[in-house]
Amino acid sequence: MPELIPNMLNWFTKFVKEINKIKRIFPSAIKLNKPFYKTMITEMLGALLIPSIKVKNYKLMPLNNRTKSLIMQIVGTLSNITELTLSRGQVYITSIEIEDNIMYLNKLKKFEYKYGCTNGIIMVLGEHCKKLRELNFRWSKKVGTLCIKDLLKLTKLRNIDLPNSNITIYGYIKLLKNLKLEKICWFSTIDEILDLVPQRNLNRITSISCYTNNPTLLVRKLPRITELTLHNADTDMSALGKMSSLKVFNLIACYYKKIKFAHSIARLGEHLVELRLFGIIELRFTDIIFSCKVLKTLEIDTCQFHANSDVDVRSELPHFESLESLKLVNCGHTDEYVNLFGHYAALQRLHVQKVKAFSDMILDDAITSGRLNNLRELIVENCDFTNSKHVISAIKHSTHLQTFGNLQKMKCFEGEHGEGIKRDVRATTLDLTLISEADDYICTNMSSYRF
Repeated sequence: MPELIPNMLNWFTKFVKEINKIKRIFPSAIKLNKPFYKTMITEMLGALLIPSIKVKNYKLMPLNNRTKSLIMQIVGTLSNITELTLSRGQVYITSIEIEDNIMYLNKLKKFEYKYGCTNGIIMVLGEHCKKLRELNFRWSKKVGTLCIKDLLKLTKLRNIDLPNSNITIYGYIKLLKNLKLEKICWFSTIDEILDLVPQRNLNRITSISCYTNNPTLLVRKLPRITELTLHNADTDMSALGKMSSLKVFNLIACYYKKIKFAHSIARLGEHLVELRLFGIIELRFTDIIFSCKVLKTLEIDTCQFHANSDVDVRSELPHFESLESLKLVNCGHTDEYVNLFGHYAALQRLHVQKVKAFSDMILDDAITSGRLNNLRELIVENCDFTNSKHVISAIKHSTHLQTFGNLQKMKCFEGEHGEGIKRDVRATTLDLTLISEADDYICTNMSSYRF
């Protein structure tokens, strides 16, 4: 009965909405019977959400001595599931319980258990889960070289995420030599691995996350690479511009000028679709604007922008006509660039956090002028939003907006306007988003809020 769980979840959603209505009308009744309602909702969540096997939903259950083993007992009965993710810090489940139940999941294709995975769990996976393609046990110190023989039994594995486990570099090389892996994830220097693994094995690699002192070796050894995540680069990386197949580039923690990023982005920009920059010092945003002709996703997090007041960035705006998703978090010296957001006509998702230069007036002007007519999702937090009228105007004029986030964290909603918004939004937080039914300030087609 595959349709049973979704139908019951829909019923449960309606039930919680009714409880919320009772809570608003008769708050004392709920308060008086709080233990009853809490127990009932907890048990129903346990019965409904867990069989739907989005295991991250386990966080929604207030676990105690009665329910701590319920999770793996239910998992063990669901032999048809293909993905299993155990959340970080699930110390309430012992490794023995996990081993006893995952042995029945012979259709499993993806397993993730960060921090808490063990050699024993890997041994069970190797014996019983032969269809496994993705395995993630990052930061699991109890997984070491002893489990290599068990990992080699998983011949269909294409991705093993193992940084900060106790598997040595030589154990990882053995895996790369004997399995048909398509991704490499290694936080230490990758150069020795590239030298010791046969080229025929490296030809399969399409994604790599690493640190390197030799970008030329990276280019030469990985001809089919489409996604690159580079950590803590401190040497000239201009050779990366030769990676003609690269579509996704993530750069983490480096000095922009020292690695000569402008040289590599000038060539990569012709075909780069996604670019994410984290912790970059002296970032020259104009280089990205000028170079990236087909970019669809741009994320810039905790970067220090280089002042470029002498450059007319508006003259190159057509180069960002393809941008669909923009995320800007905790960046300095962005004053001259935030006014440009309203010119990216293809933009569907805009996420701005801790950027004081981004104001409610800029947002209102960009949306009411019709330049951001395609915007579907807008998340704003800790920016210069002080006038609720501008925000409400922007929301009203957003014809396609479906998600607007972090209203509660905006100072402009602390007064009467904030109460008005909250009064008009009837919602439940079942899936950690708020479902809007408002028809006053909010567009009728808006489907969710994030707080």
